[in-house]
Amino acid sequence: MTSAPAPAHYPRMQNTGRTLRHFLSSTLAAAALAGCCFSPTAAPTPPAMPTGPSGPTAPGCPALSASILGTWTREGFVEEYRADGAYIINGQQGTITWSGPGHAVLDVPSGGFHADYDLALADANTLVAADANGVGSVYTRTSAAPAIPAECFDLRSAWVGTWTPNRGGSPERYDATGTYAAPGTGQWTFTAPGRLHLVNDTGPVSDYVVGLSSATTGVSVSVPPLAPAGVAYTRAP
Repeated sequence: MTSAPAPAHYPRMQNTGRTLRHFLSSTLAAAALAGCCFSPTAAPTPPAMPTGPSGPTAPGCPALSASILGTWTREGFVEEYRADGAYIINGQQGTITWSGPGHAVLDVPSGGFHADYDLALADANTLVAADANGVGSVYTRTSAAPAIPAECFDLRSAWVGTWTPNRGGSPERYDATGTYAAPGTGQWTFTAPGRLHLVNDTGPVSDYVVGLSSATTGVSVSVPPLAPAGVAYTRAP
């Protein structure tokens, strides 16, 4: 069988983009070099905290291993996750094995592919993935989505806390007041489920698609104009 081209998140790709943590830590230095050249940017409205349970621990939220089932696409790649553990990419069949919340091993023998990924849903129809090289991918569901309560993707309170990048980097602190420190400072809010908007105190803004696979594990992927960099996180105790 002729091997299909590797999907965009395969590890051999090099990450030339800036991760969420890189954006947060580099903008202060950029401002100093620019010498007051950033135009003022309005701070986002602090996220109003939900009154009831929200995030992946809200009542009725399925495990990612169940909610991910179906067909997903990104830039010409069609990938399917099945209940029997099969993983199919562009017609080539492999397997998915879960080794922890949101952490999966994908094997496609016909393509000679074996790699680890961190996965999460930003909403019922949006999947985010980060590979070991820091390459991020955002997928759109093309099959029917399962019934998942909207509260499962309301991260306004679930995102509050300190998150540590799994593959190195400074911890990132997000407060309920809408401020962050990582180590640069600024304001954060969610403009829609799974859509994180940051405004650094020095001026720059950036946007990310984020998802939590559990109360303590998550993934962020930067969106244009930043390159699609992916970061997997663990919540600090």
